[in-house]
Amino acid sequence: GRATRIILACNTSHLFLPKIYRNVPEAEDRVIHIIRACVDRIKADGRKSVYLLGSEGTIDSHIYQDALQAEGIECLVPAPEEYADLRGCIEAVKQDKYTEEARKLFLGLVNRYDACILGCTELPILYEKYADQVTCKKIYDPLMTALEKLKAEYDEAD
Repeated sequence: GRATRIILACNTSHLFLPKIYRNVPEAEDRVIHIIRACVDRIKADGRKSVYLLGSEGTIDSHIYQDALQAEGIECLVPAPEEYADLRGCIEAVKQDKYTEEARKLFLGLVNRYDACILGCTELPILYEKYADQVTCKKIYDPLMTALEKLKAEYDEAD
């Protein structure tokens, strides 16, 4: 059989979806948009604001900020001078080098507010590693949220 649903694990890759939909309109019904799924969950939780961690591409593109703002939800982001710290966290996972510095950087960022989006595929891996030291009350993993949405769709179909 052929794939009926598509999930792009990379947050930043969602920036290319409008162009893909223009060229392949039928793809739009097949893609589970992880950013939309995440925003829907945040809205359902009744959050008024959420903190976004991700790559500078994801943050600078405003893909989350615009989607959240459209739902009346404030999106807080790290300052541009903190992008190097975010890169350090992402690179720690890519290189499988979990240094004390990476731990401190991640916890310093993730524990800043009481709700946080882990808007880069590598960040949930750091979260799992240091979960016992995370004081942020609500963590949103967009990929996991999309997978839960997919499971709910399949459960309804049965």
